[in-house]
Amino acid sequence: MLCDPGPTLTFRCYNNVVQRLYINEDCTQEWRTHDDCNSYDPPRQCINGICVDIEEPDTEEDSRTCDQLECQSQNRAIGEPYLKNDKMVQRYMECNCVDDVCKCERVEKEIPREPEIEPKPDLIIEDISWSPSDPEQGDPITFTVSIKNQGAGDATFFQVYYYIDDIYQDMDNIYGLPAGSTTTQSFTWTANKCGDVQVMAVADATDDVAESNESNNQKTEITNIACPIETIKFIGTFISDFNPMGFRRYFFEVNEVLEGDSTIEGDEIGVWVYLSVTIQPNPTITRIYIRDAFTIGFS
Repeated sequence: MLCDPGPTLTFRCYNNVVQRLYINEDCTQEWRTHDDCNSYDPPRQCINGICVDIEEPDTEEDSRTCDQLECQSQNRAIGEPYLKNDKMVQRYMECNCVDDVCKCERVEKEIPREPEIEPKPDLIIEDISWSPSDPEQGDPITFTVSIKNQGAGDATFFQVYYYIDDIYQDMDNIYGLPAGSTTTQSFTWTANKCGDVQVMAVADATDDVAESNESNNQKTEITNIACPIETIKFIGTFISDFNPMGFRRYFFEVNEVLEGDSTIEGDEIGVWVYLSVTIQPNPTITRIYIRDAFTIGFS
């Protein structure tokens, strides 16, 4: 014979004592004392397998009206929740006034299950890198963008937008990104300026995905674009020279600019040269590189 030894959920009243039905190891049944209603002060009354406070009627009054609030103050849970028919239930003692009498009964109520929270994705721009690493103006630069879904849910279709100095450049379509995974995309921009440039990528730029965090979709990096070395060819008049610390410096007055920036015409320009150069001052200078260490010759 198969049985489940231990206490059951069956209770009864016997001589104002709450008894609980137990199953023994040999599968026999036995009623055991669970709660003695006589042990309370004042004593309680066993009703439907539970000790209930019952006030005696006032004999000096002809009648007494049941106080619903006072009666319901005896409502309480009985024991621990348990599983029944795949549902969690809890036993309660419920008391209400019926015909001016506080009556209590044992009831079972299903415990509502908390709704399951659907996991959501969380899209971020994890990294932005570029090649060449030291770009110059005029270079085509390839930017590599790493997009990660750091959320607990999978992401469906979304778009990534790319910007240079807040000006839209390009975009990519991402056809889904599982939770915890990363995708790498790239775009190319030809540097049409020099100096510091802001590169920004925005994941889910059109808000296609419901995320757990909607405020961390973009990342900005700054790359420095080297300005090109300007070349100037001009005809000038030799003014003077001096030799400080192993270098010789020559000063010219620019008479005519043949190539380069014409705004220097009429200004003086200092040129550093190495001592090894044979100096032959002449109105014509072949090629001068600004912002660089160089050696010049004369024709």
